Amino acid sequence: MRLLALFAALSLFLPTAAFADEDETPPWDVPEGDDDDDDDEAGDEAEPAEPEAAQPAPAPVAATPAIVATGYRTGSPIGLGFSAGTLNGFSLKIWPAQSHGIVFNLGVPNLLNSVGFHVGYRFHFPHITPPGLPLHVHMYLGGNFRGRVVFYNNGPYVEIGGGVAIGAALTVSGAPVEFWAEVVPSGVGGVVPLTGVGLGFDVDGLVGVRFFPG
Repeated sequence: MRLLALFAALSLFLPTAAFADEDETPPWDVPEGDDDDDDDEAGDEAEPAEPEAAQPAPAPVAATPAIVATGYRTGSPIGLGFSAGTLNGFSLKIWPAQSHGIVFNLGVPNLLNSVGFHVGYRFHFPHITPPGLPLHVHMYLGGNFRGRVVFYNNGPYVEIGGGVAIGAALTVSGAPVEFWAEVVPSGVGGVVPLTGVGLGFDVDGLVGVRFFPG
């Protein structure tokens, strides 16, 4: 009787224990690698994040210089053109700096059978720019030397003189050209074949244009 009572008690206990263990996973049924993953995750959390490498600062960009309008003509420092007035012919100007220039004019005066020349220095004052226009006016003055030869039937008449040139030049922004006009009052002296040496006063007036290629 005691054995029967013991088996009855075991039969009641075993199913309950089996059902209780169905939801629990035994240690030997844990899939392989889970512990490693957990360890890796724990290790990842434990390791401090590496700081990002500092990016080099961008190189400073050089500022582009602003283009300043000076009013000085473009092109080469040597200009060649024409003159008209009391001396009609060719005109050469060496203009290496805005304030300084040297001119040479060669042509025919308003006399038959004659040839003349002018050579001189020109000092240019600071230019004047009308508002809203790409034009620049350069007033100037300077010493001027002139010569003239007139061929008569009884011999040549040679005249030399010196004076002061007073004039103005007009330049255009970005253009290698100069328009100019001047008056040159001069004291003159000449050698006349019949009467000898003579002294006098004369005024030249010229206009012209010069181009500065380059």
